[in-house]
Amino acid sequence: MLAASVQIRQGVGVPLGALAATAALAGVAGLAVPLAGEPTLVVLALLGVVAVVLATWRLELGLWGFVLATALNRYNFDVAGWQMKIEHMALLLVLLAWGLRCLSGRERLDRWPLVALLGAFLGLNLVSSVMHSPDLYKSVRILTRMGLAVAGYVIIVNYVRDRARLWQLVTVSLAVAAGAAAYGIIALAAWHMSGTNLGLQFSTISGVWSPYGTMWEANIFGAYTMAAAIASLVLLLSSQRAINRGFLAAVFTLTALAMLLSLTRGAWLGFGVGGVFILLFLGKLRLRNLLVLIVGGALVLVVLHYVNPGGAFEDVWQRLGTFNTASEDINVVSRLTNSELALQDWRESRWLGWGTDGFHINHPEVLSALPSPQLNALHDTGLLGVTLFAVLLLAVLGRSFAAVMGADDQPERALLLALLCSFLGLLVAYQSTDAFWLGFTWVQLALLMGAAGIVESTGGWRARLRQLRTSVQRAAESKRGAP
Repeated sequence: MLAASVQIRQGVGVPLGALAATAALAGVAGLAVPLAGEPTLVVLALLGVVAVVLATWRLELGLWGFVLATALNRYNFDVAGWQMKIEHMALLLVLLAWGLRCLSGRERLDRWPLVALLGAFLGLNLVSSVMHSPDLYKSVRILTRMGLAVAGYVIIVNYVRDRARLWQLVTVSLAVAAGAAAYGIIALAAWHMSGTNLGLQFSTISGVWSPYGTMWEANIFGAYTMAAAIASLVLLLSSQRAINRGFLAAVFTLTALAMLLSLTRGAWLGFGVGGVFILLFLGKLRLRNLLVLIVGGALVLVVLHYVNPGGAFEDVWQRLGTFNTASEDINVVSRLTNSELALQDWRESRWLGWGTDGFHINHPEVLSALPSPQLNALHDTGLLGVTLFAVLLLAVLGRSFAAVMGADDQPERALLLALLCSFLGLLVAYQSTDAFWLGFTWVQLALLMGAAGIVESTGGWRARLRQLRTSVQRAAESKRGAP
């Protein structure tokens, strides 16, 4: 019996049952993982072996598990004091399976200038850590996690080289985001209904509760759900038919609601910036879809405003009202204080910085982190590192914008725009809370570059340039062969 499915191009489908199970696992794992104690390590090891076997047989299953694990960064495995997150453990299993497939010739590794830039940035981190880090062991520990994030990017960007794989993994990532968003919403409802805390964060400043669900903190939960909300919104407004619109509507509803309830101003600003780029670059907007979305969203907000379960939306309206006084917020003041302290450190080591995670090593009394990836790069790797980091971001954004502008009217253009606007929203959100080296960011980046590569190869300016070059070569050969 054929199951209903969210259809993907070229006849490949993702069964709705599998998507529902994947989304549900985000919530189940949120409850099950904290219950895992020492006696379960043997079981976990056996499950790891099974996972490697399955991923070697069907790599997409391993990647589904990795994408799911990136939505569970609330949980750590304290392996030899390294505090590896679940996403790192899942990625190690996928890396092993992918390596076995490469040895058998079933997968291949392509090299791009972007991978070289990433390698150079990691190498510069290592040099800076060896030369200047006050605690090399701690620096190498964080640098290893950064390397694993890049490894996850390399695997995914190699995997999504054709349309079917790309659309499939995007669909899975949206399903996982919807599951994580639903868990956060349920956690907030459970608190208001029974006082049970399944994943909420209390602000001593505003005196309100906001969900972080299975993510590290509320700000990261807000950024993560915001990225999925933007991507699903673009796909809803476009003319693509690759992903079912009912599924996309459900994803957008859950993630947008979770983003609001997270009370994360950075995520809200990121969503606004993403919305501006949607209007600028989407091109052929489906007016009917836009009107339905606006009217439907307005009705939902009106209903929630009057029903206001547990007073949750009063907190949202109050948080919206703090934009005018954000400069007086103690959180903002704390971030600015940390930034000033980081700049003072940097002046003592301008070119190479203080090594990976140098700020926390130099200032263990400061519990909060630096607010942006650029400032982290400047403090840890100096002027050389932040310059390389800026080149890396410009390379990603430049290639993506060029591919969008040069693309033909194809479903992948809408997907590329969705992922680009989503990534831009993340960059804005990361100016107040840096989560650049968490796994979900690199899944997003890999899907973005995978979409850019497909658009360029099938209808972008590079494809036209190759066609022109081929035509010129054929004309020259014909001319040489003429009597």
